[in-house]
Amino acid sequence: MRFILLFGGSSFEHEISIVSAITLKERINKHQLEFVFLDRDRQFYQVDPTQMRSNYFSSGTYKKGRRVELRRGGFFQVGILGNRRKLPG
Repeated sequence: MRFILLFGGSSFEHEISIVSAITLKERINKHQLEFVFLDRDRQFYQVDPTQMRSNYFSSGTYKKGRRVELRRGGFFQVGILGNRRKLPG
């Protein structure tokens, strides 16, 4: 079974959520978990587990990553031609 960990958001606890997700990454089997970051502008990004470091988020580097959309049925990666692939979870 795979899970999606959604973290970030636009609340005042934004940074705490990032630190908590980074901590969980170290404690949970990475093969069972997808990471989806919600930035302060309410945009979703799929984050590679190897990039789960605080400076990746504080520098804004995450914006170069893969954007995903929340739709009925889950999170979807949108391709160049508009095709969508559902994230596992």
